Amino acid sequence: MSKKQFKNQASSSRAASGLFTAANGAFGSSTQGGRTFGAVSSSPLSYVYEPPDLTSISEPNTIVAFKNLQKKDSTTKAKALEDLLKSVSSYESFEDAVLDAWIKVYPRTSIDSARRVRQLAHQLQGLIAHTSGKRFVKHMPDVVGAWLAGLFDSDKMVSRAAQESFKHTFQTDEKMQSVWKIYLGPILQFCSDAVFKENINTLSDERTVSPDDASAKHARVVAAALSAVQYVLENISREALIKYHPALDEFVNSKELWKLASHTDASVRKAIYRLLDVCLVKRPEVLNLEMISTSILVSGLSVNQTASSLDYARTIARLTEYNPKIWTEFYTGSGKRRFITILG
Repeated sequence: MSKKQFKNQASSSRAASGLFTAANGAFGSSTQGGRTFGAVSSSPLSYVYEPPDLTSISEPNTIVAFKNLQKKDSTTKAKALEDLLKSVSSYESFEDAVLDAWIKVYPRTSIDSARRVRQLAHQLQGLIAHTSGKRFVKHMPDVVGAWLAGLFDSDKMVSRAAQESFKHTFQTDEKMQSVWKIYLGPILQFCSDAVFKENINTLSDERTVSPDDASAKHARVVAAALSAVQYVLENISREALIKYHPALDEFVNSKELWKLASHTDASVRKAIYRLLDVCLVKRPEVLNLEMISTSILVSGLSVNQTASSLDYARTIARLTEYNPKIWTEFYTGSGKRRFITILG
């Protein structure tokens, strides 16, 4: 992708990221990519949404594939994605209506409960983005969050598909890193919405999805979003992040965020511990240690840490090294007096 195209991306991103830095930190904004969601759905991930407009698509088989992609059955959706892959790969270019329809369905398809559906969704995303070229630029704010969150999917085959599609589109490490910088606003907004706005009931229809599958899907989405924020803090320069510091500080000081330290899913706990580790290096001065101590030391010890014990132990060690007072002055657990006695 040329430097000129990246300048165009930067221009379109400024409009999108303005929402991110608006009043109240805008992490809780109900908009993304410069668009206001309609009454049908306030989220690109929700299972309740307005179907894409297929009336302008001229190829009947493509219309059928998009309709099948909206079915409940995972096998049907996977077959629809395979058909779309064949269709898109057979053309040097395709109609804008196809691109518009894909942008509408990609985010929620990328978090589907079925591994195969998520994998194919990322493959098709890369093919469409690469084939459409600069036509895709204006759509990037709408899909970049879901695309990059896919890099951290708990399933290795899915994350690999996201990585390969991303690299196929942008090709060099420099260009891929530029995407993270240019679209910081939409990326962070997506992650914030995934963590704070979405829940089991918004992502899955309880009438057709089992409670276990719905919980697993929500946990996977949250863990990926936390990992994406961790990546931003760890790899994006402080200078590039300055304009987002107020919103990021609000994010890392949210009580709801640190409640995830005792989440029932190990992948979420690992993600929150690793995020804290990075915060202790990159933004330690803004952390609310009393709130974090309560969540990590008190609540964290109340859950079975078998699958996350190593990450948990490392986080406690680093937190203690940063400020030993987390066990005394900042510790508010019922065993505080006993801890003070032990620690002298």
